[in-house]
Amino acid sequence: MFGLLRATLFHPLPFPAPSRLVAVQSLSRFGLGGLTRGQVEQWGSASALFRAFGTFRPASSMGIAAPSGSWTIPVVAATPTMFAALAVRPALGSLFRPGDARAILLSNSLWRLRFGSDPNVVGKPVSCSGQQFVISGVMPPGFSFPKTIYPRWPSAPQAWIPLQFNAGDEHNADFLGIGRLRTGVSLEEAKRALAAAPAPAGNQSGARAAVVTGLHHFAFQESRLQLDELAAGAVLLFLLACLNAVALLLAKAEARRRDFAVCVALGASRARLVRDALAEVVRVGAIAATGAILFAVAGSRTLVALLPITMPKLGENRVDLPTVAFAAAVALAAALLAVLPSVMRAAAADPIMALKANTNAPVRKRAGVRPMEVAAAVQVALVVVLAAAATATGERYYSSARAQPGFVAHDLYLTSMMAPGGDRTPAAERRFAKSQANALANLRGQFAFSSSLPGIYADQIAYSLRGPLAKPALGGRSMDYQIVSGNYFKVMGIPVIGGRPFDASDVRGGTPAVVVDSRAARIIAPAEPPSPAKAIGRHIWLQGVGEAVVVGLVAPVRKYGDPADANPQVFLALDQNPLPGFMVVARTPLSAQGISDAVRAALPAQQALRAFESLPVRIARELAPARLSFTLLALFGALAALIAGFGVYSTCSFTLALRRRELAIRGALGASRWGLAQAILGGYSRFLVPGLLLGAFAAIAATPLVPTAASGASGGGGAALLLALALVSALIALAAAGPALAAVRQRGVDELNSA
Repeated sequence: MFGLLRATLFHPLPFPAPSRLVAVQSLSRFGLGGLTRGQVEQWGSASALFRAFGTFRPASSMGIAAPSGSWTIPVVAATPTMFAALAVRPALGSLFRPGDARAILLSNSLWRLRFGSDPNVVGKPVSCSGQQFVISGVMPPGFSFPKTIYPRWPSAPQAWIPLQFNAGDEHNADFLGIGRLRTGVSLEEAKRALAAAPAPAGNQSGARAAVVTGLHHFAFQESRLQLDELAAGAVLLFLLACLNAVALLLAKAEARRRDFAVCVALGASRARLVRDALAEVVRVGAIAATGAILFAVAGSRTLVALLPITMPKLGENRVDLPTVAFAAAVALAAALLAVLPSVMRAAAADPIMALKANTNAPVRKRAGVRPMEVAAAVQVALVVVLAAAATATGERYYSSARAQPGFVAHDLYLTSMMAPGGDRTPAAERRFAKSQANALANLRGQFAFSSSLPGIYADQIAYSLRGPLAKPALGGRSMDYQIVSGNYFKVMGIPVIGGRPFDASDVRGGTPAVVVDSRAARIIAPAEPPSPAKAIGRHIWLQGVGEAVVVGLVAPVRKYGDPADANPQVFLALDQNPLPGFMVVARTPLSAQGISDAVRAALPAQQALRAFESLPVRIARELAPARLSFTLLALFGALAALIAGFGVYSTCSFTLALRRRELAIRGALGASRWGLAQAILGGYSRFLVPGLLLGAFAAIAATPLVPTAASGASGGGGAALLLALALVSALIALAAAGPALAAVRQRGVDELNSA
């Protein structure tokens, strides 16, 4: 566990002085988002705060002609100041300078694999998607920014080209600011300064202020929940193990009380007794630590394989010397803390009184709650909390995985496509979309275009039902939206339940047309009883689009298949809202590799294309955080149940051993087995029932702290808690049954005679 945290959360970013690196985003009515060009230029010019400030954006994939052949590689467009902010220099050559529109930086792996580690590669021309670039430099090994902070990216960039702003960048909030704070400027000072900075002139993105976050914190914002669950689960298991050890050692010390008294009476010092007991525990702890380290070595790779795509892996998860030293120190400290209470209690006892004590004395009034019973009760409570969290998360994950997403997912594949060249006019973007549709028309399958990942992600857009939108304000109403081609609904298998999908009449220059889902229709045309079809023909005003008319109605699509996703959705026509790049959705019986090869053969040679990916596979990847949360909690719950079950069994055995003579007398006097069982259960109830109740209250109190990774809602409902209580009750009943059955079956007279 410590090794995993060292490789992720505790590992610094691989840049000089990483604590001074920050991410800058904009805060709008929709929440946190990217920056526009104006915001990059205005907030990035705060020289009093930043030593350097830059930005980037993915340039999709490009076909590069290397000496070893032509290859499609992922490329990132970045400003020269981004590299200055990261404080990185090329291993060969130099960074591109402002104005170098045709310079390119190669990754170290691309240089070695495709350019043969040529030391004279700097300055040579190279063709990328039909454009000529000049190699400016080769980046150092391991440099893969921005995948370092965006682990969702399917592959690390292999080249970087200069970022060229275009007219649309004045309104599209697509950029993440990367800044390096000046010496003496704290993160809090930068936050206050940029939060109070005015929005850039002409801002139409709705941005109200800049938000500054430490870059390391930004990288882990999606995966922090899973890491917290890992750490919390490890701590709870550690506490359970310590409580179990304390209970066992207390029982052992109680059983050896007379032995300690004899040793003291024969002249042994109490310090000698404590030292011998500690030596015994250290030997046992060393054996346990060795076994745990061997288990960690075997399971470290398995644990890494379970991590979701949202978790940055800044270092290698390995069991090295620091990890072993930390584990050994924790094990030794736990062993010493566990043994000290029992040893000190036994060593401090009066030896004369201990020797006079008769373990076979007649029945006495029942003693108060013993320390080991308290430890057993706390163990039961911790297991209830873990079981409740596991059942709540599991129920949420499986309901999301089984929920109908609103489209037919099988045989669906997707990839991204970006227009080559620098022409970003609406006319050029429409020509690009039409040319791609024509090129794909004769292939085996159906193809559609979308502005975002279907069924996975959707942007948000502000809307109004009473006229043009005023200046955006925080807290305004918004809908999910996608820009799609006319055949998108047919390809996705989304039912059109009213009106029509987009067609040839929806052209740029005409009245903007939109298709809405039934949830949005109820907002546009509220009626009692609800009648979504009444929304067709109604008008809606959308931010950046203006007045639009509803021409169609479709069934709702839920992100990730999440049944709790209730966001209304509106679709815009791609012909009326052209894009420089989009997602390509294909429905085909071919495999992912087959459709990728077919599409590459149909497109022009300069058009780069990333390999297609199955949409169900992609959705499964997006559900990985929820799956990991459930897996971890279930694993921790099972281990905790095993430890607590052993503790309950030991405690019950010990308490019955102390009551052996009492139960024997009851049996000799004619008590029935049912009467003996009642007496035993009464003893158990002193610590098991309080443990269950304490665990139930703790689980209820912890409910807001157990968010589900799929939707962010809180987990741990009443059904999950009842199921957890039932499971834990069955566990402790099973653990306590063995000692209880043995005690009930004993013959009272025989037991008294043996005593």
